[in-house]
Parts: sequence; C-alpha cells; structure tokens
Amino acid sequence: SIEENKSSSKFYIIPVGGGTATEIKDTKEVLADKNVSPDGKFLVYNEEVKLDKVLGKDFYPKLDKSDAQIYDGLDYRHWDTWNEGKFNHVFYKENKEGAAGIDILKGENFDSPQKPFGGDEDYIWSPDGKSILYVCKKKAGTQYAISTNTDIY
Repeated sequence: SIEENKSSSKFYIIPVGGGTATEIKDTKEVLADKNVSPDGKFLVYNEEVKLDKVLGKDFYPKLDKSDAQIYDGLDYRHWDTWNEGKFNHVFYKENKEGAAGIDILKGENFDSPQKPFGGDEDYIWSPDGKSILYVCKKKAGTQYAISTNTDIY
C-alpha cells in the first residue's frame, strides 16, 4: 500500500493461444538458472582471488601496518578502486552442498567478470554443458589500461 510504502508482485503464465492465467508461486518453476550446467550437475560462479603483490605488507609481511602500494604500470587504479593485486575469477563446482570450486583462470592475472561493473553475465555454460564461455581482457599493466577490447574464451 502507498501508506505503508510497500509493494508486492505476482507472476502469471498465460498460454499463447489464450486461456486461463495461472499464478506462479516460485519463478524457479519456469526460469532456468543459467549458472547451473544444462545437466544440472555443476554450478558456475565467480570469486575474487589475490594473485599479485601490490601492498607494502605483501612484500614485507612484518610491516603489516604499511599502507604503501607498489606498481610498475598504469593499471594502479580502475575508476574508483585501487588495484590491490586481486582479480575476479570464474569457478565451477559440483552442484551440491560443500563442493569445492575449481578456478578456470587459476594463476592468470586477469578479470572475469570484468571490472568494475561485470557480473555473472560475463560467463555462461555452452549449450552441451561441456564448456564454460567467459569474457576477458587478457592484458596487464599499461596494456590493460589503454585497451577496451575483450574476447570470449
């Protein structure tokens, strides 16, 4: 209601050829989760991983209060965020509780999803479920900073 500043939504299925509308109680009944493999056995997702030493304390662990940052290229800041040596990586795991993830970009100093606004739209299962396609700009340092090109892998 307007007085309570609250709203509610309901969803319905209506046959294309006409007929009675049927309320959908749970959208999972009609919408597939694109992050679940076509056979339902695996889940694709992303996490941030630390790969590069950038902070003073990365180089000198005893100086844990250090706020120094050490860079050797232009990629030291992306819009409003400092580069701290962390990268977004795509992972997959079995679609069951407690399964361990596998990093498909392991050891690669690149982002997928792309920073700063990329999300799960940057990766998807192939139709046969045997591959994961992802968008990535596989460049580093100054080359990363001056390029806007991404490729599908």
